[in-house]
Amino acid sequence: MVLGALQKEVLARTSSSVAEENSEVRVDGFRSARFGMTEKGVLKSTFKDFKIPKSKIQRRVHPTEKTLSFNFQVNNLLRDSGKASLFYVFGFSSNDLLRSMYCRAEPQRKNLILKEWLIQPISHAPIS
Repeated sequence: MVLGALQKEVLARTSSSVAEENSEVRVDGFRSARFGMTEKGVLKSTFKDFKIPKSKIQRRVHPTEKTLSFNFQVNNLLRDSGKASLFYVFGFSSNDLLRSMYCRAEPQRKNLILKEWLIQPISHAPIS
């Protein structure tokens, strides 16, 4: 679980035991997509990880921030979790991968609208 972002790096804290309470793990991406990758690199890693072709990935530009995002759906991102939408967000000026997120619908509900989805950040790139 990602708990916070420092100015130089993103850290995830594990809480499996008292001894590990102070241990930290560096988060540098999601699956084979790494922060700092270009669009082309993220498309390749998306196909490698999920077998999603470029034609199935929605490409959108945020109207205010002007950041680019990739959006695609996968089944059972986590075991027995149903459909989820994954998002990869690229920086406006850098054009490099900055953030990855997923949205998961509640399994018992059908035809949900976006505001009813659970939005959970997976990871975020270092702030420079």
